[in-house]
Amino acid sequence: MDIETEATLLKLLAIDMNDVAKKLKLMGSSDVTLEQDDLNQAVCVLNRLSVCTDEVSKNCFIAISALLWEHSRSEYSGLRDILIVLLSRIGYAPSSIILDPTFKDDHKFEPLSSILFQWGATANQLKYEVEVNERSFLLTDYQRQIWESMETKKLVGVSAPTSAGKSFVLLLKCAKAVIEGQNDIVYIVPTLSLVNQVTEDFIDIFCQLDYFDYEVFNSYNAELKTDAMPQIFVLTQERAISAFSMREAPFDKPFVLIVDEIQNIERVSAGSSEMRSKILLDAILEFRFSPSVEKIVLSGPRISGIDTLGMNLFGEEDRLSISTEISPVLNITYSIEKIGNSFYFKQYCSLLETPRKELIANSSQIVGHGGKRYDDAFLEYLTSLIQNLGRDSQNIIFAPTKNQARKTAVAIAQAFEEDKSCSTLSSYLKETVHSNYILAEIINHGVAYHHGALPDHARKVIEKAIGERILKNVSSTTTLMQGVNLPTQNIVIRNPHLYISKKENSVELSSYEMANLRGRAGRLLKDFIGRTYVLDENEFLKNSEEYKQESLFENTYKELDSSYEGAYKVHEKEIVAALANESPSYSLEKSYRHIVIHVRQTLLKYGRDGARRLSAIGIDLPKEDFENTLKSLRGIGVSREICAKNRYWDPLVLDALHKDQDLPPVPTRVGDRNNAKMLEQLLGYLRNNDRYSSFFIDRIPSRYHNDIMLSILCSLTVSWAGEKPLKKILDTNYYNTNPEYIDDAISLLQNAVAFDLPVLLRPIYDLRAQESVFLTFIESGAYRPVTRKLIEIGIPRETSIYLTENYLNRLDGTSESLYEDIKGAIRKEIAQIPYWIRIQLSTLQ
Repeated sequence: MDIETEATLLKLLAIDMNDVAKKLKLMGSSDVTLEQDDLNQAVCVLNRLSVCTDEVSKNCFIAISALLWEHSRSEYSGLRDILIVLLSRIGYAPSSIILDPTFKDDHKFEPLSSILFQWGATANQLKYEVEVNERSFLLTDYQRQIWESMETKKLVGVSAPTSAGKSFVLLLKCAKAVIEGQNDIVYIVPTLSLVNQVTEDFIDIFCQLDYFDYEVFNSYNAELKTDAMPQIFVLTQERAISAFSMREAPFDKPFVLIVDEIQNIERVSAGSSEMRSKILLDAILEFRFSPSVEKIVLSGPRISGIDTLGMNLFGEEDRLSISTEISPVLNITYSIEKIGNSFYFKQYCSLLETPRKELIANSSQIVGHGGKRYDDAFLEYLTSLIQNLGRDSQNIIFAPTKNQARKTAVAIAQAFEEDKSCSTLSSYLKETVHSNYILAEIINHGVAYHHGALPDHARKVIEKAIGERILKNVSSTTTLMQGVNLPTQNIVIRNPHLYISKKENSVELSSYEMANLRGRAGRLLKDFIGRTYVLDENEFLKNSEEYKQESLFENTYKELDSSYEGAYKVHEKEIVAALANESPSYSLEKSYRHIVIHVRQTLLKYGRDGARRLSAIGIDLPKEDFENTLKSLRGIGVSREICAKNRYWDPLVLDALHKDQDLPPVPTRVGDRNNAKMLEQLLGYLRNNDRYSSFFIDRIPSRYHNDIMLSILCSLTVSWAGEKPLKKILDTNYYNTNPEYIDDAISLLQNAVAFDLPVLLRPIYDLRAQESVFLTFIESGAYRPVTRKLIEIGIPRETSIYLTENYLNRLDGTSESLYEDIKGAIRKEIAQIPYWIRIQLSTLQ
């Protein structure tokens, strides 16, 4: 960075810091202002930087452009045209949308004031345009690199800051593959929120392209017709792996595979508590050996050596890594640090060698520094800070737990008046969840909370309301780090603690997670600047292994462990002994039990070819032990098919289930008055039997292990499978007494009941009631074919039940054209469907 560039950048950052400090009422007035000479110098610097190709120069260009536009746009004419020309020249023309308020109306830029400017911008933009279905799209330089790499390489690793626009170009490239190549798409994401978001993004792109000959699914059904029009599967890793349990080759047409948020694989070598990482690795391993995969993309924020990761996961030599440190959004972090008895306001930017620091004159308002509890005094201070950010600012407040997310949102809501624009959303949630649902109450004030225990339909409408800026302040847990696009200008975080009261297993935000969190500030193509406010810098520095003063709040990169190799080497002696002694998994330590199960399942399913698959994830058994294990598995009586369907069960334990004559009966029909009792007896039997209890403990929350709570769990499960609406399930005095009970019940139903319980019970149904679909009813929370079809295509359960009862009750659930029948009926009635229901039906419109 040359002297002139540095001087310009420092002056603009000083202006920003001064404005922010005054807004937060931390400091008084200052004489730091933007003068005409500063503007002239900044434009000269930008002109010079716009022809540079190195990443530091490009980041300086983005930073100066962003700060210049934010702090001068109302005072200086002509700046818009200059910035549009220079942004086009440097390869970031899409950011010009921020400068043109008319763009959103017709997707066309307003003409520039000079014909020379117009020619210059147009000539530069042509280099970054791509065409899909006769429609042109303008990309950034980085997006164009991704586009071209996917043309020439089978495997592409994409690593970039959160706001670099990688998701958009991947979706657009997939759309081209569907339209021109008639390819299927399999898009793997970690959360249901991302499933909803990616599904809607696909639908939006195809609408722009005026192309409708495709189908999009959020789950896999073995009865799907694979010779139909192109199919797009947007799946969590759990739903992806279940597809391979239904069919040997569930995706048999040529398809493009996208694995987004690949950083979630990082804990795969840990113990069985990291089940989701192992499921992701298992799914990737299945795709690795699928002959129909034509293209593979691994994507994540700031992943070191992502192409090497791809090689390790897929064994693919024809690969390329596309990485960048450039973000179209300038991220600035502001923090408060205490030194002695004084407080300092600090500014961090990736382009600064050291943070800027100013003494806080008005430090009396600072509360809770060094503390962990969110008492009334701290929440009042936090609320005051949010108010100072401005009524029109959109803010996400990070919360360490879901209970604290709710409490923080409630405290903030009390400071804001009711907003009539939120009343219909509030009423909708009361009608579909609970009349005393706290979330519905605070939404009236333009405030919400977001965490993993939200009902699917509530999460969908909340995220829509955030995107439409109906909700301005949202208290969120770590769901924010899972790639969920909650558009916001500011993120507020107190400290790195993911707990209120520290316990032995309490965890902290890592420096990588913190960087990812900060990257969520700033809305792509809406904001030039995203700001993160850290209220207690000192608490970060106490974790010396993760945070050091000289590198605090830097853009940390992550190198991922993508195999079982580490855990296998640590426990190799115990694993080999367990296999040699034919020790069942329930007699093994939790730290390596999952590897023994994986080895047995792989050898049982693939025989000698299993050695290749095991080696691909870092497990290389000695030849003699491999042969002996293979031989011992030939003696089990349970079928290979049943073992393959239940990959997280030990085949030796499945064999014990197969031979167990004392297993209680299973419920098989909706409406049987004994269903809850049968389920309770079955789960109690698994809990009390040493051979099965470890599987019960892994899948059923500890709170429900005793007889009374287990009975409640079984009653809730039967109501859920019987398609009872959530509002009616929660319609008891118990849920009126404490708002936590409502969130806990929702979390139980959507996680333990809908996912964990079916995994626990599936082998028993496969052995004792193979023809029954009762387990499918538990998974989906519905039994009527029309409702289940709606859920299958991505409509939330509560909304699906509502549609079946009010608009689709005359449809023939056995019809081969059920999907088309549903779409036709909904389109006919769409004008009559309430707004908050209607916005959830993108897959049907």
